[in-house]
Amino acid sequence: MKDIDISGMLAIGNGEPCPFCKDFIMEEGADFLKHCLDKHPEELNKALFIAKPKPEYWLEKEFVQLIAHISAKLRIMREAEDSLKEEEYKLTMQSIYYLIQDYYNEVITHESD
Repeated sequence: MKDIDISGMLAIGNGEPCPFCKDFIMEEGADFLKHCLDKHPEELNKALFIAKPKPEYWLEKEFVQLIAHISAKLRIMREAEDSLKEEEYKLTMQSIYYLIQDYYNEVITHESD
């Protein structure tokens, strides 16, 4: 994989080559995003998101468990909406935030090893 100094955004103008290869030259009507997704998915992920996500993470047991846990917390909050105190709401939302943060920190740490 070719290292390039890009993060967060990627664009090329007409007449410019793909930053990952020289096989694609941008021209009117060409689909640069499709080219990158087909030919350079890892490079595109790294350029846009820095860390490479787990492939098909939505199918993995840990991710499904995370979503189920968050859904249960949100359902409990919705059912108790009338009697829910602000502090309880904040604590629940904070716990959801930490669940997501823990999952993605583990993904990023694991993938960068």
